[in-house]
Amino acid sequence: MMFVKRTWYRKFVGIQLCNSLRYQIYLSDSLNGKFHNIGDLSGYGEDHCQFVDSHLDGRTGIHTPVEDLPSIKGFYRASRHEPVTFGEIGGATRIPYVGWYECGKSIPGKW
Repeated sequence: MMFVKRTWYRKFVGIQLCNSLRYQIYLSDSLNGKFHNIGDLSGYGEDHCQFVDSHLDGRTGIHTPVEDLPSIKGFYRASRHEPVTFGEIGGATRIPYVGWYECGKSIPGKW
């Protein structure tokens, strides 16, 4: 099951639950479009909790060395409040992505 919400970045955020407090966060350009992972130019996505309306930096999944991640299409950015860019993440790009987030927000809930 995926929960979807429009962000103020003019993107849609999709949440796939591991449990109510741990989930994967994806972004898409449209409600019916493909949802993609989010890479991070300066960490492992701790600030991506912003996409679920959390002001806190969250915990993220296992920090796999980026060269061991498959290269995939996705969104990426360097810091909180920065717009995202679409392109290659993982692999030779040196832009890591993670398998889950814990942001201190229960989903579903007041989200």
